[in-house]
Amino acid sequence: MGMIGGQQGVSIGDGCQYYGIAAHEIAHALGFYHEQSRYDRDTYVTVNFPNVLAGYERNFDKATPAQMNLYGVPYDYGSVMHYRSDAFAKDESLPVLIAADSKYRQTMGQRRAPSFLDVLTMNRHYGCDALCASSTTVCQNGGYKDPNNCNKCKCPASFGGAFCETVAPAENGVCGASFTATTSWQSFSATVGTTSTTDIPTTCYWHLNGPVGTKAQVNITGIPFGVCNTGCTFSAATITDTMQPPAVGNT
Repeated sequence: MGMIGGQQGVSIGDGCQYYGIAAHEIAHALGFYHEQSRYDRDTYVTVNFPNVLAGYERNFDKATPAQMNLYGVPYDYGSVMHYRSDAFAKDESLPVLIAADSKYRQTMGQRRAPSFLDVLTMNRHYGCDALCASSTTVCQNGGYKDPNNCNKCKCPASFGGAFCETVAPAENGVCGASFTATTSWQSFSATVGTTSTTDIPTTCYWHLNGPVGTKAQVNITGIPFGVCNTGCTFSAATITDTMQPPAVGNT
C-alpha cells in the first residue's frame, strides 16, 4: 500500500477487470486504506468478529491517527474502498460489518466507481486542491473547485452544472427531473434503463425541493425486476438529504 518507488505493479485477478475493482486496487497503491480501517470507524460500523473467517481477521484492523490522515472528509459508506457487509463471512446470511444506521447496509461494498468523497480525499492527499487556492469560483451544494479547471466545480452525486447548481443529467440514459414538494402527496413513475447485456447501468436523479428548514416525505411504492444488490449498483433507489454534509456520498 502506498508508493514503493519506481514502477509499481497492480495485480487485477480474473473476473476483477471492472472499473470499480481496478480503482479500488489502484487506490491502495496510491496510499488508501480500506474505508472501514479508518480509526473513527467504530462510530459508523461494528465488526462482528465471531463471523469472520479464521485467518482473515487482519482485514478488519484499524489504522491509527499516525498512519492515516482523514483530511476532514467524513466517513463514507459508499466509498469504493469500503467492504461489503458480508465480506469474509463464515455465514454470509449474517453481516460482518454492521452499519450504525441500518439504511446503509446495502450501500457498503459498491464497486461501480470511486465516490465523490473518494475523489475529494485523493485530491487533498496529493495537494491538488491547492491549485485552486486563489480561484474565486464558488461551488454550491457541497461541491469543490476542480483542480483540472478551477473555473468549474466537482459535484456530489445528483448535482451538475459548472457550479453544482442543477440536477445532474442521467448517466447512460434520459430521465430525471426537479420537483417542488407541496403539502399534499404527489406521485410519478419512471423507467430507468433497459434490460440488456451491457455492464453499464443507467442512473437517474430526481431533486425534491422544499423551503429551508423543511423535509420532504418520500414513499417508494415499488422497484420491480430484482432486489437491491450489495453496493446498490442496480435495481436500487437511494434517498439523500442534501441539507446534511455529503457524508452519504455515493449511497
